Amino acid sequence: MKTNIFIRLFVPRIVKIFYLISLPRREYKGNCCLATLIPLSGIYPNFGMGALGTGIQAIQLVAAGLAPCPFVSPCLAADKRVCYYPRMNFDTVLQPGLRGEKTAAVTEQNTARSLGSGGLAVFATPSLVALLEGACVQAVDGLLLEGYSTVGTDVRVKHLAATPVGMSVRAEGELTEVDGRRLAFRVAAFDEAGKIGEGTHERFIVDNGKFLAKAEAKRTEAAAVCGDR
Repeated sequence: MKTNIFIRLFVPRIVKIFYLISLPRREYKGNCCLATLIPLSGIYPNFGMGALGTGIQAIQLVAAGLAPCPFVSPCLAADKRVCYYPRMNFDTVLQPGLRGEKTAAVTEQNTARSLGSGGLAVFATPSLVALLEGACVQAVDGLLLEGYSTVGTDVRVKHLAATPVGMSVRAEGELTEVDGRRLAFRVAAFDEAGKIGEGTHERFIVDNGKFLAKAEAKRTEAAAVCGDR
């Protein structure tokens, strides 16, 4: 008898919990990603009993903006950020077509002569690459969850024309592909006279804390190697 009562009362709830966990990973432009769970209270009208029901009610309050989200920081509309379920695929937040732009004045400091990449006072190729990367960062990093950013992994750029000191360079980056955490961009750069550079660029989405910890671990490893010599 007790076993039957347990099965009738708790097994359906356990099944529903696993259903919640397996929800599609999607974004929600609003106060909190957990708003994606709201429809379940309609699908399962009896799910509003006891502690589990209280949890669903809390989720509804969070989604309505009446309570703080315990899992992710609320998004500010002014920041144009997107709150999303932490396990989601990034391609539901970042879509091809996103564009970024960055401009720089050509000064002695960013010339080939100053950076050592050449002997003339013209806009340096390393400066061009950095500006193009910055345009791609501007296109996507503002849409990522707090604590995440992108790092450059591949650059294929042609520097088509020289730009002298006193002119300015405008770089453009357009997201063309999202493959998990790998992002591909088409890039181009222009000065007042026309196009001076073009190519492709790839970036990778990283967890800032984990990425920095892994990079810092190299210092410890290097010190250990030096100590063994």
